[in-house]
Amino acid sequence: MESGSRITPGSSQLELGQFVFTTDKTISPVQLLPGDLLFTCQDKTSEHVSIVTYLKEGSVREVHEVNSTQGWRGLHENDVNLTSGFFVFRCKDQDLAKKAAYWAQRWVLEFPAPFAIHRYAMAVEYQKRHADDFVPNQRELFNKCGKFRAIKYAARRNGGLIYPGEKDPRIKGNRGMFCSMFVVLCYQVAGLAGLVDAAPPGLRVSDKKMDEKDMKRYRKRCAGSVDTTDLHNFEMYLGHLKEIDPYKLDVENPQGTNKKWLTRYRPSLEYWKSKTSNVEGCNWPNIITKGMMVDAKVILPMGLLASLVDDEETWSAEGWVQEKPVFSESKLEKFNRMTGQQAKIDKRFS
Repeated sequence: MESGSRITPGSSQLELGQFVFTTDKTISPVQLLPGDLLFTCQDKTSEHVSIVTYLKEGSVREVHEVNSTQGWRGLHENDVNLTSGFFVFRCKDQDLAKKAAYWAQRWVLEFPAPFAIHRYAMAVEYQKRHADDFVPNQRELFNKCGKFRAIKYAARRNGGLIYPGEKDPRIKGNRGMFCSMFVVLCYQVAGLAGLVDAAPPGLRVSDKKMDEKDMKRYRKRCAGSVDTTDLHNFEMYLGHLKEIDPYKLDVENPQGTNKKWLTRYRPSLEYWKSKTSNVEGCNWPNIITKGMMVDAKVILPMGLLASLVDDEETWSAEGWVQEKPVFSESKLEKFNRMTGQQAKIDKRFS
């Protein structure tokens, strides 16, 4: 969520349950790099995160999912414009960071998605429920569900991450993403692109559509080519998706799945192409970093910050942005561009 900031660099702690983080480091806008994550902080929490896409002559561009009071709702790119309250985390694997920035900019230009207020609300409730052991809980959830979800989005990468017209009927209005979900997917997809085939145009990748008959056909189709452990874990993951309330958050349950028989679907596991390792045994910290081993569907900025702090080997705290970057465009140019972007989002998902 986009918000203002009242934190002076180094003056306040950030807290989530037992997680407490402080630093007095600072960084100037010209020192930022593509792929850097910008956490907007207020009081003792982080409420928003974006990803740096490029820098030019002192200006810094960020891509993020926003739900602002100005009426911008969805995936947008604009200038970084806050003097204080932006805290920077950097991936030490700069090749991965540049790839994450590439996907962020490609998606914002070609396949912008709406903001998912229902998914955001679910993530808020999840973080409250697990605040005292958030990082261990997220690592466990990633191993159970998050890795297959990451594979699914990696298979979708050459098209829209979110399909127009497709909703989870159990949670009303779930299309779209929120800010931390988006930046996590940028890094997860960037790391997995070499291990996961991209789905061809016109074919959708969806796991929640899989029923017993679909699974039977898939087992027959993949006989001998899919690791048995992966197949077992995938079926366990599918069972989790079919739960009324997989995160135990007392979510209302409208009537079952709404399968579209005229649309062709394939499961996420079908796009795993690595010949050197199965899904279970691959080196996930090396592929996407340990800090990004979270379930994108229920990770908020504060929880992501805690996860990155837990990964000192690959992520570093670069400090508070100490001065205001310059603008690359006028207020009118920004308004016209963002209005056009909003119209593109609304038209695609109307």
